[in-house]
Amino acid sequence: MIEASGLRKTYGDFAAVVDSDFAVDEGEVFGIVGPNGAGKTTTLKVLAGLVEPTDGEVTVAGFDASDPEMRRHLGFLPEESPLYEEMTALSYLRFFADLYDVPREVADERIGAALDRLELDHRERRLGDVSKGMKRKVAIARSLVNDPDVLVYDEPASGLDPVTTNSVLAFTRELRETGKTVVFSAHNLYHVESVCDRVVVMNEGRIVA
Repeated sequence: MIEASGLRKTYGDFAAVVDSDFAVDEGEVFGIVGPNGAGKTTTLKVLAGLVEPTDGEVTVAGFDASDPEMRRHLGFLPEESPLYEEMTALSYLRFFADLYDVPREVADERIGAALDRLELDHRERRLGDVSKGMKRKVAIARSLVNDPDVLVYDEPASGLDPVTTNSVLAFTRELRETGKTVVFSAHNLYHVESVCDRVVVMNEGRIVA
């Protein structure tokens, strides 16, 4: 489902990712753990088609990661997910479903199912008036509106309280049961070990374990 071979990304003289090779099978939850500056976020942005690699080959769901068509098969959750705070959760998610040309009836079914599984209430409340944990859950639901085959989550539980963290991690485990392929990063080794089928460790741009 995902293959990276000789992945390298440099910014001037700085190498953010160095000669990384890995593969993720369909339906697998794959974790990347490491300290700040290890190269996790850059790697995920390459997978999501947001950053062009300097060298190497990356394919996602059968497409080159730079192919715009690939993005129709992928849901991406960045570490920071600013929302349109004047919108409600429901109107925000419908807006993104429209961007993917998802029919309204289908979109509402997907949105309702995601919000139910994430235990997110107050769907008609302005996003500017809800907690950080609720905003994170809305961002996760946004990643699912196009029913992607692959989900790439950057620090999905970052900065959340313990209850919300456990809810987000449990939801990530459930995604595996629906056949989704998930790649996500974390600083906390417990977070990835509790969810993932396999884990790699990055440091200074390299996969070291």
